[in-house]
Amino acid sequence: MKFLTDTQTSALFVKMLRDLGWDVETVYEHGIAQEKDDGVLVAFARTFDLVFVTFDLLQKEPGARVNREIRERGGKVITIFGGPDQPPERALGRLLFAHPDWYPFLEKHDGRVDIRDLKNPKLLSRSKLRGGVRGTGEKQFNEYVDKREAAKKQPIRRRRRPKPVARQQSHMDIGAAS
Repeated sequence: MKFLTDTQTSALFVKMLRDLGWDVETVYEHGIAQEKDDGVLVAFARTFDLVFVTFDLLQKEPGARVNREIRERGGKVITIFGGPDQPPERALGRLLFAHPDWYPFLEKHDGRVDIRDLKNPKLLSRSKLRGGVRGTGEKQFNEYVDKREAAKKQPIRRRRRPKPVARQQSHMDIGAAS
């Protein structure tokens, strides 16, 4: 398996992987370091049969673009949580600790692997990836609208507040007042 690292990957991390015998290429070596869209980088990695390694969290729109790219065209991505500022040794430890889980998965499937600390990595096959914001189906939306319309037609029920009960003076209150 060959790997492509993004711009946020430290040179020391790449060197440590190469020292272990891993075949690692960088976006700098390919002259595409200026590309900010990870979806484009995933497509590039796929054309060269590389696994894209990133420290980006791939959330919101960038994550949706990456997921859409993998789901529609294929590709393999490893996301190492902890950000690019973490010590390279820690990132390498996370990658190696999860190796028995993600390596066989990526050998068989296109998809995305999210590696956190000492937890099992999240393995998302191509079919399980979502390409965008969670949508509501039309049926669900229509049910919601129908309930809102029905609620508008119902008469408004107003509750009356109970009248305050006058407090009776006890013999303790009378004695305290004197």
